[in-house]
Amino acid sequence: MLTSFQIDPNAVGVEYPIGWILSSVVNTNPSTWLGYGTWVAFGSGKVLVGVDTGDADFNTVEKTGGSKTANYNHSIVAENLRTGGGVTAGALDHTGMSIVQPYITAYYWKRTN
Repeated sequence: MLTSFQIDPNAVGVEYPIGWILSSVVNTNPSTWLGYGTWVAFGSGKVLVGVDTGDADFNTVEKTGGSKTANYNHSIVAENLRTGGGVTAGALDHTGMSIVQPYITAYYWKRTN
């Protein structure tokens, strides 16, 4: 008899239950080598961030946001910026600046069934 804290070792799919995320450097759907489950690509082009219920940006699971680029110019940031040293307004104007953090890519799969 199993208690609520035990998992039946003979149950199919116990290793990766529904909702599980698997990461790999091989682009093969996990159902191919596991022999069970429906797996879909997950998080393509996005960085995974842990849920933080105290932060409105990250407070729910599978929430998305952010941008790979940002635009700003001196007139927008001038009141919060101390230039000095001969920096001119034109030198502070930027369009399409990359704000991508250092990264390494992998395949992520989510089991849906």
